[in-house]
Amino acid sequence: MILFKQTLILLLLIGSSFSVFSQTIVVNEFMADNDTLTQIVDEAGQYDDWIELHNLTNETVDLSGYYLSDDALLLQKWSIPNGTSISPNGYLIIWADNDLSQGTLHANFKLSKNGETIYFTAADNTFLDSIPYGPQDANITLARIPNGTGPFEARVATFGFNNDATSAVAIPLNNAAFTLYPSPATDYCYLKWTEENKHIYLDGNIYDTYGRLVKRFESVPNSDAETIELPIEDLTNGLYFIHLKTEAYHAYRSLIINK
Repeated sequence: MILFKQTLILLLLIGSSFSVFSQTIVVNEFMADNDTLTQIVDEAGQYDDWIELHNLTNETVDLSGYYLSDDALLLQKWSIPNGTSISPNGYLIIWADNDLSQGTLHANFKLSKNGETIYFTAADNTFLDSIPYGPQDANITLARIPNGTGPFEARVATFGFNNDATSAVAIPLNNAAFTLYPSPATDYCYLKWTEENKHIYLDGNIYDTYGRLVKRFESVPNSDAETIELPIEDLTNGLYFIHLKTEAYHAYRSLIINK
């Protein structure tokens, strides 16, 4: 009886620990079959798979000593680099491309589009999050709905922002609807629309390669113009991702700034 009680207490403590950690940082979204239609590329211009972590707290969280893996027998497969943090209520993108040479936030494993399990653990092997998944459709993510707390659902990618804003229906990316130019850019870039997409309103966000929101523009009227000017003079040199949303679809464009 004593042994049973001790075991029960231990299990309750483990469960409590998991609950506390899982409410701090979670795997919030991931894409295991990314290709050119998403326009989501890494620093090398490659369409790699990715994992999004989300901070559910109002404080910055240091991720030094945390691990990601796709192997239950090797939970410390990839260590998040020391000094990596997530801002309050923020997001962090990890590229699952098995190419450490491309940057500090590139893991040493890839995600299988046929299905596997993603493990997120602490240095003591405490499970912070684990997500088993089956075969994946190209360009569709699995995302927590409601954002940060709910179960995973197939969604159009949101890549670094709230999952609640996207649709459960696979909205066509409609890449022919517009072009973004120039890239590289300096202080301004432009969106050029096709004739049938005039008179719409555009919401958009610009993210850096860490998945951090660096600029937001919303309800930009297109009126009768074929182009919209987007001021970017406050952004420093580097690679950015622009997420664009209308009432009809989501799409992404990569943008290089070189002043």
